[in-house]
Parts: sequence; structure tokens; C-alpha cells
Amino acid sequence: MSDARLGLRACRGDLNAACVYLQRREAEREERLKKEEEEEERNRERRELGKTANNQWVNLGYLNTIVQMGFERSRAAEGLKQTNNDINRTLEFLQNDYDSFGTDDASRGYFSEESLAQVSFLPSLCIVLH
Repeated sequence: MSDARLGLRACRGDLNAACVYLQRREAEREERLKKEEEEEERNRERRELGKTANNQWVNLGYLNTIVQMGFERSRAAEGLKQTNNDINRTLEFLQNDYDSFGTDDASRGYFSEESLAQVSFLPSLCIVLH
């Protein structure tokens, strides 16, 4: 009821203009709430990931870019922490780390989620073939 009064007052009694005004106002409120929720989510994610050595938050944009390139999220975050958000050095770190994947990492028992998912079908395939 108070919104209706506000709309009518703002539009000097014009019913159609009041409806448009109230719809626009509600859309703006929803957009503001959505942005606040997104910012809250970014802040939560930043706190989870932690800070770099020079006390900056891990750059979420860089992190998402690296993950889209196919690298594991936790390794990408660690790389950004160690390189103070230097995306080029992080990519070098990750590429060198994955280049040695077949030797050192496998012998230490480190496997990415992606590589585990790729071989998870093998036991069922072996059963079908026999």
C-alpha cells in the first residue's frame, strides 16, 4: 500500500506512470540485491583462497581464466599465491608442474581430478571386454 502511494506521489497521480515507476524501482532493487549477493560470494571465495605473499587477495579473474584453460582450481590458486597474482609466472609454474606429471607427481600419488575422471571408466570397460 505504501509503495502504491509512493508511486502515485512520484508520478503526480498518473496511474500508468506510477506502475512503470514501481516496476523500475523493483527491478533496480532486485539488481542491487543480486550485486550484493555476488560481492558477498566473491568475498567468501577470497577468504577461502587466502592471500598472496605480498598480502593481496588471490585475483579471482585470473583464477577463473586459468581454470578455463583446463588447470585444476586448487593448483591455480596456489600458483597465484606463490607468484603474487602474476598470471604469466603462474602459467609457467603450472605448465612445468604438469609437464613432469608423468614422472614425479604420479610416483608421489598426486593426480588431478580431471585425470582421475578420465580413467574412472576403465574398470567397467575391462568387465565388458571380458
